[in-house]
Amino acid sequence: MMSEHPNKQAILTVDGFELHYSDEGTGQAAIVIGSAVYYPRTFSQHLREHLRLIFADHRGFGKATAPYTNASFE
Repeated sequence: MMSEHPNKQAILTVDGFELHYSDEGTGQAAIVIGSAVYYPRTFSQHLREHLRLIFADHRGFGKATAPYTNASFE
């Protein structure tokens, strides 16, 4: 199903971590995991015309809401 999705940004809280995501573009969905802040800058507007890009933070790789410790990743 091809449909247009307005640019959407939101935050999910999982196990005390805030994970940011954005949803941009039109077409078949492609999930890009890493940084919802950095990665959207690396994809062209042309690509957004053909793909629905969902950019999501990977745990520990995004905006930190609190200092990380080794125990944070266990």
